[in-house]
Amino acid sequence: MTITELLDAFKARNDAEDAYIREFGPQRLGPSGDVSEVLCIDGKTRRPTSPMMKEFYRYARWWRFDAVLHHWIDPVDVAELMKTGHVPNLIANDCDEYGALMVVKDPMTVASIFLIDDPQAVYNRCYFVFDTGRTEPRIITAGAEVHVFKSLQDYLVAEAGLGS
Repeated sequence: MTITELLDAFKARNDAEDAYIREFGPQRLGPSGDVSEVLCIDGKTRRPTSPMMKEFYRYARWWRFDAVLHHWIDPVDVAELMKTGHVPNLIANDCDEYGALMVVKDPMTVASIFLIDDPQAVYNRCYFVFDTGRTEPRIITAGAEVHVFKSLQDYLVAEAGLGS
């Protein structure tokens, strides 16, 4: 499936969650747009977006669904997010020797945060991780558990509930 098809499936699954929608409201998607680069967690390094990332952001630059605490962040808001509340501490902890990004060489310059759960009390988060020699970044999710996906497509298959 393409990134667009996976996002359609994710959106359709969320639209079908009537009880959650009544309690938390519908999901909201920001405008689509071209994103040519994303900011890494060092706050300085920028990495070019891959083909899958470009398709992802052409669908919507941000996406918020409070029922399941998914907040895909608009790339223009990442710098501000990284200075907010305890997010800097989470990022620092993810980069330490036992953190979610411990398998990444120099995570500060190759990882970019793109999803959080609750902007008021961030716990779960996802990173794009840019590896030398790979066209597509890996996805590393952090929270109660750490998961590594080889691509945005694999991550979205899991999120859309289409995996086995």
